[in-house]
Amino acid sequence: MKDEKPAKETEKNTKQTQMTQQEMQSKDEKKNNMRPGGQVRGNRIPDDRYRAKFGEQHRFHVSQNDYRQNHRFNYGGYSFQFIGLWPSDWLYTQDVYVVEIDGVYYLCNPNYPGVNIEISVIL
Repeated sequence: MKDEKPAKETEKNTKQTQMTQQEMQSKDEKKNNMRPGGQVRGNRIPDDRYRAKFGEQHRFHVSQNDYRQNHRFNYGGYSFQFIGLWPSDWLYTQDVYVVEIDGVYYLCNPNYPGVNIEISVIL
């Protein structure tokens, strides 16, 4: 019986180490997907799909319902959630497009360069 006790403790310690490693890996993955301030960036669009469907040359409209009621919109096979606020001078009838800047996605309006709405990709 004395030999069983150390074996059980070793097994218990091994399981705890595995759990700790998994927890650390999960935290690292979450940390890599965080922005300063602790907010989650969201998912990523693969580069080839981004080039094919997003950027200034791929314009579309977002409806007032998408922003006010759902706080989400769909475009290019992806769903997006608004993080930032809709600028008061943007019209829902104006063209918009999605860009990525430093790993963060933004909704842009060509009529108001430099004024962007931060958005997040939802899978």
